[in-house]
Amino acid sequence: MEIEVVILKLLKDVNKTFLLSLTLITVLLLLQGCVSSQHDKASYMSKFKPSEKFQYSEKNYINYEKNGNGRKNLIFLHGFGCSLRNWDDVIDNIVKKYPEEFTIYALDLRGMGFSSVPDDKNFTIKENAKIVSEFIKKLGIRNPAICGHSLGGGTALYTAVEYLKNPEFSQSHLILIDTACYPTEFPFFVKSMRVPLLNDFLLNLLGDDYRARKTLDKVVFNKDSITPEVIERYKFFHSLPGHNYALKQTAYNILPENPDELTSQFRNITVPTLILWGDHDTVLQPELGKRLHKEIKNSKLVILKDCGHNTPEEYPEKTAELICNFILSEELSAEKDKEQNETGQEQH
Repeated sequence: MEIEVVILKLLKDVNKTFLLSLTLITVLLLLQGCVSSQHDKASYMSKFKPSEKFQYSEKNYINYEKNGNGRKNLIFLHGFGCSLRNWDDVIDNIVKKYPEEFTIYALDLRGMGFSSVPDDKNFTIKENAKIVSEFIKKLGIRNPAICGHSLGGGTALYTAVEYLKNPEFSQSHLILIDTACYPTEFPFFVKSMRVPLLNDFLLNLLGDDYRARKTLDKVVFNKDSITPEVIERYKFFHSLPGHNYALKQTAYNILPENPDELTSQFRNITVPTLILWGDHDTVLQPELGKRLHKEIKNSKLVILKDCGHNTPEEYPEKTAELICNFILSEELSAEKDKEQNETGQEQH
């Protein structure tokens, strides 16, 4: 029996069986050889290193990376427990095909990747959206296309509801990929992080290698995308100081305040929106994407075949193509509408 199955059963009655649980899980882990030693971080620090800092408070900042200097601004927001490096292959494909079209910003969310880890508990979607909006404003980013995956998609949604309604963002775009949007059952990797003591036990005992491999195996349908390089990257960012604390606090606060009030505002989103979803996403079911598509009037839904929850990493080339085609075609359509309106006014 897999250890995840055992843990899920124990989660239902943690108080009664906690001590027995710890003993049983320890034995299982030792039998499976899951207690891994610390891997060498030095070589990865040279490959994965901090980029630029955006200071959003006196003590704290988010790490971000900028690529290109094109006329169209594109912002990428990663998912739960990940980093901006999850977008590397998507960005590479965009830059390769449109080297002068986009200015791309990839952000490490609050406490994730190389961003600072605050010692508070304000790891909410609302706070991340506030930081993103401040980032856009202070860097003078005009009419950005905001693209978010999973938790990052939830942040993008909140940003759209609260900030993109302003007139200066009338030409912005929204791209939502396998997005956290409606209340649903938590996936295993979030559920286990929401249980005090048990989360510490799992994070300290399982080891970075086991966590990386098992999480990817659970959420990815296209197994060919789980390369040794991808596993090593996940392991590295899991091992950074403060990551476990940020992971737990994000899990505790993953549900927004007044979720019904928030979701009721999705229908008020007017910016052109692209919704991408894997047809085999078991973390956030495709039905959520279909519901979101119905709520956001000016939206387009694309269901990707043979794809799980990690769409940007499972099919980066296709993801990049869909994003670029959507943004550029929407701009072309807007220009045509403008020309037709101007022609109509001249005729009158």
